[in-house]
Amino acid sequence: MTRRNIWSRLKGFDEMYGQGTFEDADFCMTVRELGYNILVVPEATGVHYTGATVEKYQVGYPVQYNYNQFMQKWNQKVLWWQWRQA
Repeated sequence: MTRRNIWSRLKGFDEMYGQGTFEDADFCMTVRELGYNILVVPEATGVHYTGATVEKYQVGYPVQYNYNQFMQKWNQKVLWWQWRQA
């Protein structure tokens, strides 16, 4: 869940990612940069049928491209966080 004012401020997911991967992680990183906390509820359960869109519309996801975009933007923050957790 995201507060409507935050979603509106960021204008939703960044469209540079194309379909399906890394836009949610990017959104969370951007929300953190604004000074908000990201909360994870480990007891929550979600069901996601991976590949449903690919099957239905016969399109692929640019996973490697999106990963490269994400790491180019967030590499230093991700590496710092991994180092801090070690």
